[in-house]
Amino acid sequence: MTVVAACAIAMLSAGSVDAGGAFSKVSIKGTYASTFQGFVIDSGSLLPINGTAIVTADGKGNLKGRESFVFNGTICTGVTSTGTYTVNPDGSGTTSFTFTGSSPACSGTYTQSLAIAESGYVVVLNNTNAANQISEIWRRQGPPT
Repeated sequence: MTVVAACAIAMLSAGSVDAGGAFSKVSIKGTYASTFQGFVIDSGSLLPINGTAIVTADGKGNLKGRESFVFNGTICTGVTSTGTYTVNPDGSGTTSFTFTGSSPACSGTYTQSLAIAESGYVVVLNNTNAANQISEIWRRQGPPT
């Protein structure tokens, strides 16, 4: 019984990894498929937004992508985006994006907080602009490039 308990404790100890110092910008590298949804607050009204994007991260803090979304009934397709990101040793970080579409409703800027999951294959994000209540999930399409 003591041997079984010791083995169980050893297995539990080996399974817990301290992520301190384990993450950097290279943790987010490759092409990601994204979905996002939420609301933009404008003059006290909640305006819905939802969409998809393809985002490519270079592992050095630079982002580029294409997205399509519907914002308060306006359809925005073929929107291009560029941005930057930071990563802290604990897997948290930030993004900053500029996106450009065919109309003012399809263009703008935003910032997000991020958290790296599943060794960088998943990144969860939340908009940090006061008027935006938007959540996003990135899923890596393949191995890092």
